[in-house]
Amino acid sequence: MPTSHDYCLIMAGGVGTRFWPLSRRRHPKQFLDILGRGTTLFQDTVARAAQVVPPEHIYVITNEEYRTLAHAQAPEIPQRNILGEPMMRNTAPAVAYGVYKIHVHDPHARVFILPADHYIDPIESFADDIREAVEMVDAYEGIITLGIRPTYPATGYGYIQVKATERVGRFYRAVSFLEKPNIELARQFVQSDEFYWNAGIFIAATRILIEAYRLYLPTIYQQFSILIPRLKEDREAEVLETVYAMLPSISIDYGIMEKCRYVLCLPAGFQWSDVGTWRAVYQFAPKDDNGNAVFGKNIHLRKSSRTLVFSDDADQLIVLNEMENVLVVQADNAILISPLDRDQEIRSVVNEITAYYGSKYV
Repeated sequence: MPTSHDYCLIMAGGVGTRFWPLSRRRHPKQFLDILGRGTTLFQDTVARAAQVVPPEHIYVITNEEYRTLAHAQAPEIPQRNILGEPMMRNTAPAVAYGVYKIHVHDPHARVFILPADHYIDPIESFADDIREAVEMVDAYEGIITLGIRPTYPATGYGYIQVKATERVGRFYRAVSFLEKPNIELARQFVQSDEFYWNAGIFIAATRILIEAYRLYLPTIYQQFSILIPRLKEDREAEVLETVYAMLPSISIDYGIMEKCRYVLCLPAGFQWSDVGTWRAVYQFAPKDDNGNAVFGKNIHLRKSSRTLVFSDDADQLIVLNEMENVLVVQADNAILISPLDRDQEIRSVVNEITAYYGSKYV
């Protein structure tokens, strides 16, 4: 059962480059209503967390420049629980900061860690799985992760390999983590009963996570150990920038999960997507009879099919004539037109735009 020692840490610091031009540095993907549901991905994540723990037990780790935005979108979370990183250092330092902050507040804490920009449905199944994983924390001196049964050979996701013959209830022992396989391997993974998509959701006692940092990421462990007295005094801001400058940029998957021997995987009972590309948005969006998904006003489609069109300008008329498999995104001062199935290239497009025009359009 959930207890007063249960907490959630939401990772909300990414910049969402693959959703340019809608997602910009000053207002990234997680703080946008990217799916047209009336709420942002971050707000959806907060709502899911609130099914398991009260708002005062929800912590958010984000970039310092997004703290005000996060508080505006989730005013129910105490402002002191919204932590700002002075610079981007990937997910391992971000999780460490949040975990140490929670641990100093409650040394007996159990925490579930969520990315802020995923699609999950239904929320009830998510809450049930988290509660089951949190209960297992007390009986298992390790880390628990949620795995998603793959439905197609995705090459953009990480995979968790489990030992099908080693299980405790619904939990399997995880034996390896594999990042973004080629298509041949991905097909083999889908056909096997030992591979799950890695949803990036982790559950553990804070003391176990801190010990994992000591074993596998000693530089991060040592630097945050320096910060601990300031965390207790609520004076961490004056040393946080110095500490972060010493930290490696590394993901928690690569830095800890791939090395940790004590990981259990719980197969999730819900639908999931990391909403990592515009095609993922197209997948979940309502469509007309020709397979067109439209977000915005004054969008006219003539003899067009399987298109995704997004516009944030109600006065701008957008017309597509005899187009197929096209992505059109109009946002602020930029328009993107691309084959829908080439949306993985948008990050490279943004890099080129930055090189040519600086930060004006990003």
